[in-house]
Amino acid sequence: IFKDDTVDPADWAAILRRYGHLMRKRKVVHNVGPITGKDLWAIVRRWSTHKAGGFDGWRVSEMQRLPLAFYERLAELLNLIETIGRWPGGEIEGMIGLVLKEAGAAEPLRHRPLTIMGLMYRCWSILRMAQSTEWQDKWIHSGLTGGVRGKGAPDTYIPLAMDVEEALRDEANLGGLSLDQI
Repeated sequence: IFKDDTVDPADWAAILRRYGHLMRKRKVVHNVGPITGKDLWAIVRRWSTHKAGGFDGWRVSEMQRLPLAFYERLAELLNLIETIGRWPGGEIEGMIGLVLKEAGAAEPLRHRPLTIMGLMYRCWSILRMAQSTEWQDKWIHSGLTGGVRGKGAPDTYIPLAMDVEEALRDEANLGGLSLDQI
């Protein structure tokens, strides 16, 4: 809880003046470089032919038969899209299906949405996500677990559950704070 009567919580400049020395500066630049046809071709070649086709009508087996020259042109298109900052409408449309969370569930809240995008968009997103994950690995705090490679929900709740169990065993006080910053 922010408690300092001398600083307005909405005044970020004042907060930085007062507490900026406590904040760690991030000096790792996120530079992913241009997309290459070889990058895209390598991704598609790793896909199983059992992988679902895309909303754009392409099947994995069809994309795997395309020559490297196709992927070089696709890379040019994707680099242009990133430069302009706008995707063509058809490439960012997806189909959403509901997947059961548990067998036999009929209620909507017992389903999770699954979005099927076009294969070319998925190829781009896989590449950029991998590059962003490598960048994130260079600076992320070891205590963070959400969206971190090699970590998951158990890395958060198991240590917390152990702290609760120890506090109960020792009849100690236990408090907590949750902060979700976007």
